Amino acid sequence: RVYDHEAQKQAQAEIVHNLSYRQGPLPFMRAPFELLLLAPLGALSYSQAVVVWYAISLGLLLTVAFILGREVSAIPLPVVLIVIALFDPIRTALLQGQDSILLLLLLSLAYLALERGRDARAGCLVALAAFKPQFILPLLLVLLVCRRWKALTAALGTGLALLGVSAALVGWRAVVQYPRSLLEFSRMPSAVAAVYPKLMPNVRGFAYSVLADRVSGATLELVIGVASALLLVLLLRACLRASRPLRETGFSLTVVVSVLVGYHVYPHDLALLVLPLSLVPAVLNRAEWRVSIGIALSGLAVYFIPLFGLPAPILFLATLALAVSLLIALEKQRPERAHPVGAAC
Repeated sequence: RVYDHEAQKQAQAEIVHNLSYRQGPLPFMRAPFELLLLAPLGALSYSQAVVVWYAISLGLLLTVAFILGREVSAIPLPVVLIVIALFDPIRTALLQGQDSILLLLLLSLAYLALERGRDARAGCLVALAAFKPQFILPLLLVLLVCRRWKALTAALGTGLALLGVSAALVGWRAVVQYPRSLLEFSRMPSAVAAVYPKLMPNVRGFAYSVLADRVSGATLELVIGVASALLLVLLLRACLRASRPLRETGFSLTVVVSVLVGYHVYPHDLALLVLPLSLVPAVLNRAEWRVSIGIALSGLAVYFIPLFGLPAPILFLATLALAVSLLIALEKQRPERAHPVGAAC
C-alpha cells in the first residue's frame, strides 16, 4: 500500500503531528525498488533512522568526492571536498534526508564506466538510478542515438530485474499503480503534495513564474512540453555531430539538460550539478577560449546563486546559460571522417 494515499497518511500521523504548512502526508513517489534500501530503516525508531540515513548520505557524499577528485576531475581531492561541502543543494539534500546524493553517486560511476569503455557496467548503473526516472531519460536517449547497444542492453536487463524486485517488495498491483500515482501526484494541490512549480529551477518553474497568471493551464503545459522537447532535440543533435559526446563535455551537457527538462526538480536535485561542475576544468581544456569564458562564468553563477538564495528563475537562466555554453562547445566537436557517427559515439 505504499502508493495508497490514505495508508501513507495513517502511517505518517504516528510520527509527525501538527504540521500547519501541510494538509496531507508527504507521498512516497520513488520507484518501488528503492524500498529495498529504505525498508531496513523501518526496524529502527524514526529518530534513529534519521541519524542512520544521515550517516549513509555522508558516506555516499565522501565516496562521490573521492571518485571526482581521484578518478574523474582534474581538481585536487581537498578542493573537491570544499567545493561539494559549500554547494548549497548538497546541504539541502543532507538536511532534508533526500536521495539526490545517491543519484549523484550512480551517475558519477556511470560516467566513469563510460569513460573507461565499460558500457555494460554503465548501463546497469543508469538503470539503478531510475528511482528518479526524469533524470536518466535524456541519458538513455543519448545512449540510443550513439548506438551504445551494450549499455542499453545492460540497462534493459537491469531494469527488468528491478521490476521483479519491485514486485517482490510491494506486489504487482502496486507496481502497476506507480505510474498512475505519479500522474495523480502532479495533480494534487500544492499544500498536499508540497509541489510548488514556481520554486523549481527548471523549464517548468520558469514557465510558471512568467506565464502562470497570463495563460491557461493547457497552454502552459504545452509551452513546457515544447521547450523541453526543443532542449532534448538540441542535445541529441549535438551528440550526433560530436566526435565523442559521452566524454566530459557531452556528459556534462546531458546532466544539465536533464535538470532543466525534468518535470519535478527541487533545489536538492541540483546536487547533480556537482558532476558537470567538477568536469568544467577538463571541458575548458577542450573548448575555444570564447566558449570557455561562457562555461566558466555560467558555472560560477550556478554554483553561487543557490548560496545567496536568489529566486529560482535566476538560477534557471544561469543553468540554461551553462547548457548553451556546453552545447556550443560540443557542437564544435565534429566526428572524424574515418568513422561513422555511431562508431564515433
